[in-house]
Amino acid sequence: MDEIFPLLGGLVLGLAASPFRPAQRWIIIGMLTPIIALTASWISGEFAQDWRFVLLDAGEVALAAVAARAVVAWRRHSDRIA
Repeated sequence: MDEIFPLLGGLVLGLAASPFRPAQRWIIIGMLTPIIALTASWISGEFAQDWRFVLLDAGEVALAAVAARAVVAWRRHSDRIA
């Protein structure tokens, strides 16, 4: 259950960054990923055990954000073709 918040946070981040231009999108994702990861580690209590859990959560947030962004791009592309 502790991994749901980083994944959902990354999903929301990827969707929220979609309307921006590509350069701005990656800056937004890059700036907010550590904040979401730190929050996720704090909520789950992992941060109290070891600060390196933030790095794992950051990877999960970034992966989920990129995956959400890829799905949005794929949907937009398929809508243009159809």
